[in-house]
Amino acid sequence: MDGWNLIVAWAIVSIAAIVAGSILIKRRKGYPGGSLLATGVFLFLAPLAFIAYTLSPLSNPTSMSVEGLDPPNDPWFTVELRHARDFKDGTEYHFGNAGVPEHVAAVFQEQHPDGVVTLDSVTADGASIWHVSTDDVRYELVHFSDSDWYVLATQVVVVHTIGSGPDIRIPFPRSAFSATSLDEGQPYANSWTTEQWADFYADITKAHVNGDTITVPTNRGGTASITVEDGLATVTLDD
Repeated sequence: MDGWNLIVAWAIVSIAAIVAGSILIKRRKGYPGGSLLATGVFLFLAPLAFIAYTLSPLSNPTSMSVEGLDPPNDPWFTVELRHARDFKDGTEYHFGNAGVPEHVAAVFQEQHPDGVVTLDSVTADGASIWHVSTDDVRYELVHFSDSDWYVLATQVVVVHTIGSGPDIRIPFPRSAFSATSLDEGQPYANSWTTEQWADFYADITKAHVNGDTITVPTNRGGTASITVEDGLATVTLDD
């Protein structure tokens, strides 16, 4: 059954239910008549309600936000742009129906002029097209060419500390490594060069690059070190 036939069938069933319910009510058969009438009205109005919802700001919000490094204390990073939301969890916001990459990157840049548009250097699907850094974290806009979907991500990971200490959050290129958490002291495969690591942390003012060691801030006020060597990356907490 194609779309139009389904619409016609839906309309016929709903109208028939309304008519039958009205007739039963007139014949003083209140309960079955009322139930049938209510069902018919619901079936008739449901598609209209769905259409109204899809055209309303509830379906297409006008702003998106993600957390900072320290969610209880840092302000959220926000961009005003009408879109269709697909998923959000605090550190990632997935959206679409917002336009082509050139338009979306331009909107981000207009609202956050300290950002960097990197469209010209994109060579693969799922690559960053814009980013901006603050004193302790970096925000990234990643584009997926399938129907122009995007992910706005706070580039942080959770580090599970050795022993009984609490977990911490550090600035880290989570999108590039598809990582959301790491274990302290555990070496992980590293496909980046030292130059790429240095470039990622260059504009995070509280991060410092010294050869193959990068010192980064944590959400608990201390620092952590990322050691990059021999194709591996290891995170340790500083004393």
